[in-house]
Amino acid sequence: MYGLFVKFLSMFFPLLLCLSSPALAKDVEQDEKSCLEAIEGIEIISSEGLIALGDKEERFVILDVRQESEWRAGHIDSSVNIPAAALTDKALSRLVEKSEPVIVYWDGISCHRSIEAVQKIISLGWKNIFWLQGGLAAWGRQGYPQVKGLK
Repeated sequence: MYGLFVKFLSMFFPLLLCLSSPALAKDVEQDEKSCLEAIEGIEIISSEGLIALGDKEERFVILDVRQESEWRAGHIDSSVNIPAAALTDKALSRLVEKSEPVIVYWDGISCHRSIEAVQKIISLGWKNIFWLQGGLAAWGRQGYPQVKGLK
């Protein structure tokens, strides 16, 4: 029981910090960035960078690796939801060629799902992988819109 309580706190404490202070949220984003900089084969992209990429690339996929219920509660328009645990070669191949950009994001509170997703995508052979710095939380803080539901 104690182990479950500790796991619960470790998962939700960063969320409480981010909700309580924008300055603390920035620190958490920096920690997330550090997590992903250690993974070879990905590029970190800002929200502004994602907009610019959309203006210059003809085909790419914005991949939300959260659970479907989280995605329905709010997501980046035109993003596709495939939870990190459900990523497969077949699922990704339906969306984009292995040479085309894949932009991965999550809720922005903890990088564990995005790290798992990025590592899985790399292991499946994708080469053009971007990680959206700060995830959906940063996207929203910067004033970019989110859609809800199945849209």
